[in-house]
Amino acid sequence: MYVQNVITTCAQMIYSLRVLRTHGLCDNALQVIHRADVVTKFMYGSSAWWDFTSAIAREEVKAFI
Repeated sequence: MYVQNVITTCAQMIYSLRVLRTHGLCDNALQVIHRADVVTKFMYGSSAWWDFTSAIAREEVKAFI
């Protein structure tokens, strides 16, 4: 359940990044925002919850990243 919520939140963030790109934000700034928001959401606490997730959830995370 937690993994699915994180994936949903990150998908929304990626949509926001696409909107920002269409409004002219440079690629370097988009990469910084992506690392700051999306990647850190997955990395935060992943060592604690990774072992408690199902194999399907792990594959979803790997596919998303």
